[in-house]
Formats: sequence, structure tokens, C-alpha cells
Amino acid sequence: MLPDLSLPLLLSILVFCLHLTGYTIYAIHTLREKIKPNVASWSMWIFGGVVEYLTYDAIDTENWFSSSLPLACLIGLSMIFTATLFLQIKSYLKTKSFDKNLHPPERVDYYLILFDVSAGFIWLVLHLPTLANIIAVGSSIVTFIPIWRTTLKTGEEKALPWIFWCLAYTGMAIIVILEGGDKIFDKLFYPLYYLLLHFVVLILCYPVIRVYIRYLIKFE
Repeated sequence: MLPDLSLPLLLSILVFCLHLTGYTIYAIHTLREKIKPNVASWSMWIFGGVVEYLTYDAIDTENWFSSSLPLACLIGLSMIFTATLFLQIKSYLKTKSFDKNLHPPERVDYYLILFDVSAGFIWLVLHLPTLANIIAVGSSIVTFIPIWRTTLKTGEEKALPWIFWCLAYTGMAIIVILEGGDKIFDKLFYPLYYLLLHFVVLILCYPVIRVYIRYLIKFE
């Protein structure tokens, strides 16, 4: 007879693999220069990934299964950072320029980074993991603004990695529900919120949707 936690355990492994698969595909596209990473979004995510994993892990004290996705996210972000760094070194050696293989940040992006820095600062000062995680995750919408903007403008993002990430966040939400406990709503905020943010990027990958949105908002 299988133990009661066997299903959450299997789902946590699946979620971990789905999330890393998305990052692996994204890293391959980056190294092949099929995607130009948005430096503003990814620099904010690598910092936020550390804060979000530590705070979520502090909340997930009863079981560790749903923490598998924040851990996979932190590992995956490191993969993209490494791939981007490799391309930047390669580009600099050839052209003496760092901007060839990425979308450089715009002026407003520097202000958006302050939100993520503030979330980390509040966590260190307050020492309240639930509040800190909600602040870190909730404020992450500003970190998606640069990649939403460049995807709507250029359409360079590929749908496949974002499909894997959406599936992973859906799986994480299911794990949280199966785990239950008195902190279920605290833990459910993370996967559902990120599912929504990632889904927006996913739909922007499709030309017909981008054309329609550009028409609605008069985007140039």
C-alpha cells in the first residue's frame, strides 16, 4: 500500500522536472541566440528567486513538497544567468559590446528593480516569512513588465518554456491543496499568482494575440 504522501511526492518531482525543463529549453534558445533575454526582468528574477525560495521554505514547515518549485526556479534562474553571462563574454570578446544578445534595460526598469530590492529588505527587517513572501511575490508583477513590453513589441519569446512553467505552477497549486494544513492559503498565493503572470507572457508569444492587444491599446 502506498503511503499517504506518495501522490504529493510524485507531483513534487514532476513539478521540479517540468520547471527545470522550461529553463533548459530557454537556456538552449538563449545560447543559440533565438531569444534575447530581457536583462531587467532576469536580473530582478535572480535576486527575487533567492528571497522567494527562502521565505516560502520557511512557510512550508510541515512538508517540503511544494517547496520543490521555488527551488527549481532558483536553479533555473542560475542557468539562464550563466547562459546570458557566457554570451555577454563571447560578445564582448568579438565586438567590445555587452548589448548584442540581450534587451538592455530602459530607464523605467531601473526604478522597477527597487521594488524587488525593497521586498528583500523588508524580509530581513521584519523576519516574518509569510508577509515577506507575499511582499516578494506580490511585487514581482513589476519584474514582468519589461518582458511583457518586449514580448508585445518583438514577439521573440518562445511559447514552449512558458507552457512548461504554467504547467509546473498548476502542479504546485495542486500539491498545496493536497498537503492541506492551516497555511494552505499562505502557500497557495505563490503558485496561482505566478501562474497568472507567466500565462500573460505565454499568450503574448502568439502573433494573433499580440496584434489584437496592440490594436486595443494602440501600442507602438
